[in-house]
Amino acid sequence: MKEVKTKESGNAPKILTDTARAPKELAKRSMLQAKERARIASQRPETQQDDSPDRYAENRVEQTSEVIAHKTAEGGKNTVRKANDIRKQVNEIRKERKSSQTNSYMAGRERVVRNSQRRTVRQATTNARNAAKATKTAAKGTVKTAKHTVKAAEKTVKTAQKTVKTAAKATEKAAQAAGKAAQAAAKAAQAAAKAAAAAAKVIAKAVVAIVKWIIAAVKALIAAIAAGGWVAVVIIVVVVLVIALLAIFGVFSANEAPDGSKPLTEAIKTIDDAYHLEIKEKIASLTAQKNADVVEIIFEGDMESLDSPIPNWADVVGIYSAKMSLDTENPQDVTVISDENIDQLETVFRDMNSISYRTETETETSTVYDEYGAIVYDEDGEPKTETTTTLYIYIDATSLDYRDGAELYRFSDDQNEMLTELMRPEYYPLFAELLGDTVGDGGEYGFGININPDLPASELGAQIVEAAKKYIGRSYSSMDCSKLARTAYNDCGLTSMNGKSSVYMAKACEEMGCLFTDPSQLQAGDLIFFSRFDPSRGEEYCGDRNRCGSGKCKRWLHIHHVAIYINDEFLIDSTGGNNSVQIRKHWGMDTAKWKWVCFGRPTS
Repeated sequence: MKEVKTKESGNAPKILTDTARAPKELAKRSMLQAKERARIASQRPETQQDDSPDRYAENRVEQTSEVIAHKTAEGGKNTVRKANDIRKQVNEIRKERKSSQTNSYMAGRERVVRNSQRRTVRQATTNARNAAKATKTAAKGTVKTAKHTVKAAEKTVKTAQKTVKTAAKATEKAAQAAGKAAQAAAKAAQAAAKAAAAAAKVIAKAVVAIVKWIIAAVKALIAAIAAGGWVAVVIIVVVVLVIALLAIFGVFSANEAPDGSKPLTEAIKTIDDAYHLEIKEKIASLTAQKNADVVEIIFEGDMESLDSPIPNWADVVGIYSAKMSLDTENPQDVTVISDENIDQLETVFRDMNSISYRTETETETSTVYDEYGAIVYDEDGEPKTETTTTLYIYIDATSLDYRDGAELYRFSDDQNEMLTELMRPEYYPLFAELLGDTVGDGGEYGFGININPDLPASELGAQIVEAAKKYIGRSYSSMDCSKLARTAYNDCGLTSMNGKSSVYMAKACEEMGCLFTDPSQLQAGDLIFFSRFDPSRGEEYCGDRNRCGSGKCKRWLHIHHVAIYINDEFLIDSTGGNNSVQIRKHWGMDTAKWKWVCFGRPTS
């Protein structure tokens, strides 16, 4: 890993283009699913009702929801069809208006001439003003009603027709004004139809998205409901479950306090600070017990120093939200931060972050030298020596990701499905805002759109690369090199790297027989393991004091970093700081400080 590994907090995340598009793509996908289910539901013949309450409730809820989705989708289609009818009628109006200009208009003009002495200018002006006022009122009413329902579109057509007829009987000026009003009304009706269709899509998406959750809840609880009054209870369960389903995403609004404070962010910081304080107190206690001359702290696992941020806070928040809001027995509101909610959040954090300690002592006897570098002798003329006892305190921190957390709490299939959606990489900027984290732009090579794996897209290695690309721009504090590799592999169904740092990944590959040292055999998705050295002190030293102390490197093969191979020019890894996860050209292959020491291709 490169030297700089700092975290800058307090900055608003940079929302990526892919993130902005994610909700639209999700809505589009859900709408297509809704229309298909609505079509199937509309064609399904009625079947004999099962006598059991649970089966009956399940069928009724599912059929009702599908009918709602079908009717909603059909309503949008009917709206569009009515808008088309409006357009056709407007065209007919235009034709009638042209005809009136050739026949009725000429006859009317002659009548005006014959009766000009009996009419006054005041009467003509009054007629024109009344006609224009009627036109304006009709058009205004038409546009207002057209915004709300499809029925308004029909009313618009009638109003437009009436307006044109009235104007044709009056003067040429009134007829022209009525024609313009009809055109405006038709446009308003079309706009209303489009809005109604869009609303129908949203409603249909919501109906289809929640129907399976409603059915799942009914299945889980209906067995405990007595035959009498069970329908009423099912309705209550449905309402509660819908609220809980919507609330899981409400965790993102938990920071919106009326006084402008950030209650969830503050709660996270308080829990985090207490955790780090406990580590420092434990180090002090172990140091006092051993009475050593020198104490060195060596971090293993998912921490690199006493100041390292906890890397899985987004996973913790996701598990907390799913656990609380989707609790089938007692769903809770995660949009508020109460004392009870903070206690629950801390419980989840503690369950997902474990830490262990072990100590070693090393005694070394050395010759004493004076300030000029000369050996110091004792009274007997023997070289003077001194003994130094060094205490090594090893701290092994393990941070579970959301998949591990779901398994720990034995989430149901429904909880897992909603949690997976919540934890999509596209939504991470929302978590970043809660955590004071940042999201970068991927640096020189951006999101790697034109940087492709050296394997076909259908191959596992290519899929691993594409999975890793989704995390480009993440900070080192939220995704270090090991977590990037673990997550990308896990996204592709490979779990053998779970819970392992770079060196333990290499050892696992050796045990599985998939470790190799020939770089010419590399292909997309393979793991590249880097050895680290301190050229100023010799090949036995690595220079990573947080991982190995001030002495010799304590890691197998000096492994301190892991990356994912893309092709013969590029790799993807996380090296430190903000905007840490990036695509980079091959580096560290054989330098004084870094070397590619071995490679792995785990497939399980």
